[in-house]
Amino acid sequence: MAQVLIIKAETARDGLQYLGDIVGVFSDTHVFSSTELDVFGVLIINGTVDDVNARLSQLKPRIEMAYLWESDGKYHWVEDGDVEPLEQIDVYQVEGSNKWYKLINDFKFPVNLAGLTPEEKQLLETIDINNPSVDSFIRKIIKDVAVLSGNNVEVKELRNSTP
Repeated sequence: MAQVLIIKAETARDGLQYLGDIVGVFSDTHVFSSTELDVFGVLIINGTVDDVNARLSQLKPRIEMAYLWESDGKYHWVEDGDVEPLEQIDVYQVEGSNKWYKLINDFKFPVNLAGLTPEEKQLLETIDINNPSVDSFIRKIIKDVAVLSGNNVEVKELRNSTP
């Protein structure tokens, strides 16, 4: 079992950290201090720390580095030989898309449990995190970076390509 430390109302700060954000994943043997328990929530998830972290990382948008070449004024996945790139940016791709977008703003804690119902949270405690039966709702726990201001600019020359 893994313990997930979560932002509660006492530690939520709009624009920085939100109610339900996952701060960290800890083993079931980890003992939180009374101060931590006063300001953070804890959710038990059926799975090891590695299982939970692996499952969450699979759901996050894919983020890669792209380079702006001076020679053609376009972004590419690799640097232009010995020439310094004009710009180096992070780009992201959401599942099922062939488009890449500039990552201008990001969340401090990208994973958030606020969208889960109490029943779904309870299922995470009882059903293994890797069981396909949790797939239908586990995708709701990742914040969508596409909704953040500035993150909707497509890098068209990277469309249909991969690094």
